[in-house]
Amino acid sequence: MRDEEVQNQITLPSLFQKEIPAAPDIFDEYYSVCKEMNERWNQVTDIGDSEFTDRYKRAEYLDCANKIGDEINKRREQELRNQAEEKANAEPSTVEYEQRILETEIKIDYPTDCGTDNGAQILGSENEGEFPLHKSVFRGDMEKFTTLIEKGYDVTEKDKHGNTALHLAAMLGRKDFIRQLLEFNCPVRARNLSGWTALDEAVSYGDDYTVMKILRKQENQFYDDMMKKRREIISELENIDDFYMELQWEFRTWILGVSHFLPSDQCKIRKRGLSIRMDCTLAGFDYFKLRYKRGDVSFLFDGTSPDQTLIFMDNQAKFYVKVDFKDNSEKMTYRDVENMIKSDIEFVTMSTSRITFKRLTDWFRSDKTIGRFKANYYEVCGMKVKYRKRREHLTEQQKKKNKNEKINAKRMMWQMIQGIFTGESDSDDSKESDEEIEPVPPCQVTWEQYIGSEPGMHPTLARPTLIKEQLISVKTTIGMSKELPLPVNQFVKILEVLAPFKQFNKLREFMSMKLPEGFPVKLDIPLIATISATVTFPEFHYCSQSEEEPFPEHLFKVPEGYSYKLGGMANIF
Repeated sequence: MRDEEVQNQITLPSLFQKEIPAAPDIFDEYYSVCKEMNERWNQVTDIGDSEFTDRYKRAEYLDCANKIGDEINKRREQELRNQAEEKANAEPSTVEYEQRILETEIKIDYPTDCGTDNGAQILGSENEGEFPLHKSVFRGDMEKFTTLIEKGYDVTEKDKHGNTALHLAAMLGRKDFIRQLLEFNCPVRARNLSGWTALDEAVSYGDDYTVMKILRKQENQFYDDMMKKRREIISELENIDDFYMELQWEFRTWILGVSHFLPSDQCKIRKRGLSIRMDCTLAGFDYFKLRYKRGDVSFLFDGTSPDQTLIFMDNQAKFYVKVDFKDNSEKMTYRDVENMIKSDIEFVTMSTSRITFKRLTDWFRSDKTIGRFKANYYEVCGMKVKYRKRREHLTEQQKKKNKNEKINAKRMMWQMIQGIFTGESDSDDSKESDEEIEPVPPCQVTWEQYIGSEPGMHPTLARPTLIKEQLISVKTTIGMSKELPLPVNQFVKILEVLAPFKQFNKLREFMSMKLPEGFPVKLDIPLIATISATVTFPEFHYCSQSEEEPFPEHLFKVPEGYSYKLGGMANIF
């Protein structure tokens, strides 16, 4: 290496070579430290070229080298100051002085060709500035994007606005970037600071192909996460004693004329070893007659089976179905996607950070007992439900149609109820005019403007957003009983098994809060903006405390004579 090259620039890859080139005297101290670092590095790499070593040790040495460079620069600056002071009548001008500092300043080139995964992200981000993956997507730089992806850059990273790279790709309609990010399993359900997902942004952009791809990946990721959680709780189920429990659901709404159409349900849960059985009385929905169907249905979970799937049984029709939500995602049609693009984008959150519980002392005596359990009642204070709706992607006709809730209240309410249970809603076959939404305008925002804006307040990248917000203070009560012996955290684990059904997900979220002492034998849960559910637990006992015989094994198996039905949950509800 030539002396002038050493003086002008010291490249960091030399730290990881076994031979350190000779250096001028002025850099002796710097090179002595680098040589020591290099020897330590070789000792580490002799042990093995593990990914852990590659990721973290190189990044550690980069930080150390950077500090060394800063220290040398400070010493060189001080040396120039001393020289200037010695020459009283020949002090260099400010410009000349600053130029000499710049000429002798040590520069460090961060190598982007070493490290993987998070290590590469550390190296790359230092060389490229903040959020290089986001930047490449924003600017449409596929070459840089591909390089970062192949180096293992973290696709889950969020920028200062809470956006993943997939968020930006969806906002800007960059299909090639979306495809690659989905292949690398970029999280679809991640929300930005405004509460929107990449799927929401894709719906706003309005490209049906993109919405379909993201929607399928979202369902697959949900399924994978659900199965991972199930595997984690299998061992914990063994620590929960076998039990029998009853719980009742009663759905309510504040919309006049609709409340009496809402269903109720009675569930019986049996737990035996690693198996769970839940019997229900709500069998499904008749969308055209707008009424729910009573029946005798069961859900079985066998923690000892390899696939650990839920099984749905119709005990009247004598058939069973594997609840395979991953399979359902592959059967989604462009008709489903078209309905999404023609609908409002909705997001409902329940704020629980400031919730407090106020003990009620003047409760009616007749309501103090739920089933055979005495309860103490509390007012839940500080609960707020935030309802947000976007509609910038809709035509004027679609906006009017979605807004006409008085005419369609009954049918729309039924769609919401169906969505609570299955996450799906029936298609609308009504004909619409050929009115089309205006195409998305080209983005007029630069990367610097985007990344330089206040968190969550970046300029609009696509369509100007049209958002309606509503904050509702929820007044509700909860009844806690010390007589129901099941710990709340154990019941939450049981609910993890039933996670595909949204009403149980909401129940799990509510019961995961820091509740007063006891078990919540009665509670009101907001499900969506207009519907809440009252849940009661009138019966519970452990098998060892019951006079009944322990549950026979056949209760947790599909009975003989039941036929298997293809098609997943879509053919049931």
